[in-house]
Amino acid sequence: MPQLDFRDHIRRLPHLTTVSFANLVIEVGYVFLVCFLTFRYGGTQVDAISVLEFVTACIFLGFIARSYLTHTWQVVNTKIWLFLGLFFAYIALLVTPLPSGLIKYLSPNARLVCDSFLPQGGLWVMRSGMRSLAVYSYAAIFELRLLCSYGILFYVAVNFFTNWHTIRRLFKVMLSLAFIIALFGISQGYHPTGKIYWFQDWSQAGNFFGPYINKNHFAGHMLLVIPYFLVMVIFAKMLEQRILAAFTAVMVIIALCMSLSRGGIISSVFMIAIFFAFLGAKNIRSKKIWVLGSVFCVALFFLGYIGMGPIRGRFLKFFALLGIIG
Repeated sequence: MPQLDFRDHIRRLPHLTTVSFANLVIEVGYVFLVCFLTFRYGGTQVDAISVLEFVTACIFLGFIARSYLTHTWQVVNTKIWLFLGLFFAYIALLVTPLPSGLIKYLSPNARLVCDSFLPQGGLWVMRSGMRSLAVYSYAAIFELRLLCSYGILFYVAVNFFTNWHTIRRLFKVMLSLAFIIALFGISQGYHPTGKIYWFQDWSQAGNFFGPYINKNHFAGHMLLVIPYFLVMVIFAKMLEQRILAAFTAVMVIIALCMSLSRGGIISSVFMIAIFFAFLGAKNIRSKKIWVLGSVFCVALFFLGYIGMGPIRGRFLKFFALLGIIG
């Protein structure tokens, strides 16, 4: 094997440093987004979405630089690109200014609605007299940018998190974050003040829990991580890891139920039933299934200790609206 002289090492050093820096930008970017968007009211505010788009652009630039330097750029050949292309072309058609006469033929209903409710055209009419098919083109462009950000994040994640070390690091962050916001939600449930973080007033919304403005979003976050903790309870190699996973699973289940999200509670019941059915189909030892059962029994015990009245009241109200009960 030929020996590399000093100049070859110097020539390779910037390349390696740039690749490492690109990897760092991508990984730190994902960790930052997961944490920031969660604690920024679930990422529903305009400033949070702006940060999402900026960090997504940095992640994508880092991914392009990494792919170029390592010569690993590849695009998966799949028919989904055709449907995505048609979808984005349709959105572009909606927001493109067009003559009013053309809109009359493309979408008579859109012109009729806007002429009825916006006689002067409002925002629908451009200064040049052109109109867009979308009644509120700004909202359409806003949602398109958000969708593009999500698409870039998913694409980079699939191509970047391909080895167990990077996946494990990201999972540790996600599971630790879920445990923290579960504790935060439980503490907030014990001391309700009508304010997020006990200082941001969202009392008029009346639907928040934890750091999320919508309690259903909180329940959805908990639903995403419960299976990971259950799998760790069964398959973790060390006893300490299994005990920690069981404790965290109990806290997450309690937080989900305390959020009073009917959809989240019903979904968790179905998910747990499917999970046990999967374990039975895979012939998992009954001892491990009993361990999982004890986790749910402990969670139910603490929920009974806290009080099942609010949860029962939520479902009774729902059944009353449906006319099932008087």
